[in-house]
Amino acid sequence: MNAIDQNVLVTGANGFIGSSVVRSLSEAGLYKVRSFTRANHPEDIFQLVASSRTVCHLAGVNRPLSQEEFQVGNVELTLNLCRALESAYAVDGVMRTLIYSSSVRSGENNLYGFSKKAALEVIKSCAETVPLSACVFHLPGVFGPGSKPFYNSVVATFCYSAVIGKPLQVDNPEQILKLAYIDDVVHSMINQFEPVDCKFKVIEDFTTYEVSVEDLANLVTKSVAEKKLGYRNRTLTELEIKLDATIDFFINQITGNEELRGEH
Repeated sequence: MNAIDQNVLVTGANGFIGSSVVRSLSEAGLYKVRSFTRANHPEDIFQLVASSRTVCHLAGVNRPLSQEEFQVGNVELTLNLCRALESAYAVDGVMRTLIYSSSVRSGENNLYGFSKKAALEVIKSCAETVPLSACVFHLPGVFGPGSKPFYNSVVATFCYSAVIGKPLQVDNPEQILKLAYIDDVVHSMINQFEPVDCKFKVIEDFTTYEVSVEDLANLVTKSVAEKKLGYRNRTLTELEIKLDATIDFFINQITGNEELRGEH
């Protein structure tokens, strides 16, 4: 077995999805995890890729301080990563697996959509240049424990707000949301680690849920109320079970944080 076979590089390792992947891999104990975060120098990616068999490219920008960050964080980082993949293959001839977290918003008529589409084209080009098992996840709204309220997850925002007793702001109540639970996404990504073929492919084997904004708000409000009453006499749907786990995360977080408890 090649010495790098069990090495996995995770870019964006401190983010919601990245940290969840790192945690799952660490708990399983089957892989040696290497991380690439904002603390790294861009050139670090070359050594990290060279010493890894699988690369989870989960870094990205969606709430930048300046518009230029879309280009730097989504496109240029991906370009640098693909150069590192090409360089590593030229040296050792090892076919690597690349897991890329794209978005269902890729290609939308805005800077974020443009940058995600451009990054995707970079990966497609790379997969045509070197033998590579490139697995792309066009992710919808991902939620679950560890998600960040008032950032890019309406589920996290609703769950957190309901737990601390703030009214839920329901804009566009009839809008249908497509959601995925973090553990389902991470599990699907890890299932793709072993390269079985050399091609570019889109992975869609994780469970998704569709719910209106208004119905989501009602589900969260009802669940939090039941938890506060300490009584529940009904069978939960699969979506409600996963919303429950997200709510419990914020309850536990707030219980252990004096500053957050003061927001009640």
